[in-house]
Amino acid sequence: MAAQHEFTAWSSHAEPAEPDLRAVLDRFAAAWEDGDVTALAALLREDVALEMPPIATWFSGRETVLGYVASHLGATAGRMRLVPAAANGQPAFAVYRDADGVYRAHAMIILTLAEGLITRIVTFLEPALFRLFGLDRELAPGQSGRRRWPASAADRVQGGSSPGPPGSPA
Repeated sequence: MAAQHEFTAWSSHAEPAEPDLRAVLDRFAAAWEDGDVTALAALLREDVALEMPPIATWFSGRETVLGYVASHLGATAGRMRLVPAAANGQPAFAVYRDADGVYRAHAMIILTLAEGLITRIVTFLEPALFRLFGLDRELAPGQSGRRRWPASAADRVQGGSSPGPPGSPA
């Protein structure tokens, strides 16, 4: 029998307590939305890793990660909105991508940080995950995605510590 996991709504996560952490997360969101690889580089630790389960390819090291990100973010600059979230107690973002003027569910990004820098980026390119976390499939007209971290109960997954949905590797 498969393990049972209880997911709370993404909107019920806690605002990061440390102002420095909030600043890093806000800068990450702005850099990602703007396709600003230079700004993103300042937030990544030298040994950062980027994973995109279930795709077997992964990237390790700041320059390698930035090379991959630069080749993909440039075309989407200004066409994505990141909404603060949390997964398994880690900071995360729900990514909405512009499709004909409507921002639709695109991906979930879960971050791991240490000493004020991002050490791991796990991106789930699976819009169906939004439903599991109670997220809307589209942003409301006029909703920018740029907003403060809500202050409420911490999001957590019972029975596991991986940054992703049930059955994903740690």
